[in-house]
Amino acid sequence: MNKQSFLRNLLLLFVSCTLGITACTDDDTESTVTLHYQQVGDIGPGMPYRGSAPTYSGVTPTEFAIDAITLDGAPFTDEKPCFTVNPSEGYLNIADSENLPLGTYRFTISCLAGGGRIVFPDVLSVHMVPATPEQIIVTPSLIEADYDAERISWGTAKVEAADEAVSFNAYALVQEKGKEYFAISPAGVISANLKFKGEIPPGIYRPVLRLTTKAGSADYKDALTIKVNSRPLGITYERNPGTAEVAAAFESDVPVLKGSADEVHYEILSVAPSTDQFAVDPATGVISLPQGHTLEADTSYEISLAVSNKFSHGEAVALRGVYTVDIVPYITPIDPKTFSYPASKMTEFCQFEVEKKAGFVGDVVTFTLGELPEALEGRIALDKQTGKITIARGNDIPVGQYTIPVFAANPKSDPENPTVANLALSVEANPNMFHKFGYGNNLGLPAEENADQFRWDGDGKKNEDKVIALADGYNDFNGRKPVFKLDVVHNWALQSPGDTSLQYVDENGDLHLRMRGNRWGQIGYVRVTATLGEGETAVSRSTIVFVMMRQKAKSDQIEYTPFVHRINSRKGGFTGILPVYAAGTDASKVMIRWRQNCFLYEGLETGVKPYGGKLADDNTLTIKQLWNSYSPSGVTSPSNSSPFNYYNDAGSADTPENMNRKLGYFDPTMNNQVYIRPNAWIRSDGEAVNGILTFQASYTLTANTGELGGTSNLIGVAVWLDENF
Repeated sequence: MNKQSFLRNLLLLFVSCTLGITACTDDDTESTVTLHYQQVGDIGPGMPYRGSAPTYSGVTPTEFAIDAITLDGAPFTDEKPCFTVNPSEGYLNIADSENLPLGTYRFTISCLAGGGRIVFPDVLSVHMVPATPEQIIVTPSLIEADYDAERISWGTAKVEAADEAVSFNAYALVQEKGKEYFAISPAGVISANLKFKGEIPPGIYRPVLRLTTKAGSADYKDALTIKVNSRPLGITYERNPGTAEVAAAFESDVPVLKGSADEVHYEILSVAPSTDQFAVDPATGVISLPQGHTLEADTSYEISLAVSNKFSHGEAVALRGVYTVDIVPYITPIDPKTFSYPASKMTEFCQFEVEKKAGFVGDVVTFTLGELPEALEGRIALDKQTGKITIARGNDIPVGQYTIPVFAANPKSDPENPTVANLALSVEANPNMFHKFGYGNNLGLPAEENADQFRWDGDGKKNEDKVIALADGYNDFNGRKPVFKLDVVHNWALQSPGDTSLQYVDENGDLHLRMRGNRWGQIGYVRVTATLGEGETAVSRSTIVFVMMRQKAKSDQIEYTPFVHRINSRKGGFTGILPVYAAGTDASKVMIRWRQNCFLYEGLETGVKPYGGKLADDNTLTIKQLWNSYSPSGVTSPSNSSPFNYYNDAGSADTPENMNRKLGYFDPTMNNQVYIRPNAWIRSDGEAVNGILTFQASYTLTANTGELGGTSNLIGVAVWLDENF
């Protein structure tokens, strides 16, 4: 079966309704041809689409054209145009459709046959639906799980669209980094994350669902509640020990219970030394002393609690020694006049810290940050006990003047009249600061919008020395001279990669590389780091430079430009880079698949040592762990192409079950764009892969499945995965 035939039968984009339309001729004589188009559904605005050529009976039709379009029965003017029909083969193309109205489009198409122009009214329809549904349904909407039970036995829930939209092709959960407690399968089934190695604490969780279609993605909140239930396991008070003044009323902070809050009940189990003056709020766990208590100064009391809840089955759990109270003669109120920070300066990008001024008056104080300017959010650390403010090195706070409010409170503070001090912070320019640095490309693409990449033609034999000039790239050194450092990360395309007389960066920043002539179509890359200045104010930034020698005859057949596909490793999706085929190529017969020489390297950030290697039977490699994730057994041979292959062994589209396990593939239904499955590129520690995947892909231009698996037609592919893209 050739590719064109099986795509007509299997593409999800097609509703399985095929029409044979009676045509109208100019002279009302019987038509000499009948066209049969497959109708298009499951498509949304912004989705590029190329249909199949119509089948026909009768004489061969030529010179196809769109005569008219209606939208939901009304005439539609396609000004852009978004819809075109191939004049020689008759297939429909849809492009630049982001702003197309939703609804059903019907096309009147004409062609030349039997010496006359024949018109086929409403011969083809396209049902354009929303990119993502307005609402979703999660069944059940509540999962309750027993903390002590094996996670594999925890309940599951299924996600479905509540209204019409493009069908889902990827599911993800938005969870805090390091707390990926739950997982969602490629079929939209939510469960406990069996790969998560740590504890899933008792509590109530409402993970955000991020659902993706081929037309877009959307986040859905509060669609699912997961309750992990348990008896009381522990309790934590943030300020422990607490400090109480002789004869003065006292309250602890509200504790955090490790366990379910359902029907929770707190009692004091014991106090050492013994006293009956402490009380605990049975509903909140707040421990208190009354005004006028008679506990003596300079004594400490250790309190144990008995805590029960719905899941302790009527029995209280003894939580011993969970809180201590120190009795002091006097708690000094905060004197607002003594609370201030010195006006401070810091150099951009550099570390900064400041303490409150000496002479502060006040005991048992808790410090908290007030509302911060947007440029400082997430960049300021405050010690709640001391009030010390810290900013980490490498921060991206812009030069400017900032005010950082800090509140101070203790048991004698008036909540209606808080004590606040404002730190006046001046961020001054770093004389070594620069923000951009790269070598551009020789592909005719905008330099700063594309990863640095260079492609040269070779003869397949001779090694060639290449010089990539810094002056042809982009930077904001502004006349300053950095120090450069070269790290060869992936040496596959380089000759003698360890020879620093062949691979180096000179004092002018020009990159010298010796390319290996017989590594046609294979991609290598290096990291170049530029550093301005020394010591604390030094600034270093790196760029990754990709290089390859190509075989012109093969590149003329199929080529991606740029050849580096950048994609968010968590979100996945299509990379958006379309291949260019040789003139006369029937795009419907082009097939591409992963073939060989697969490498993955991580640790590409400035100052980090890269690590990784070639896909091999070594389970310590991230790429092998990812490859293994394809198979239900947890083991996948490095020679198995299925994890990155749209096709099965027969050259047909793989089964839906297998497609939902793949790491990615070249998608023939989307013009052979590279597709990365969302949340598939996750390491065993739950972190997203931030690295570069390179491999060789084999292809055929004629739907020849035997040729597809061979090595006669190969192209190099680089996929740069980073959760920050």
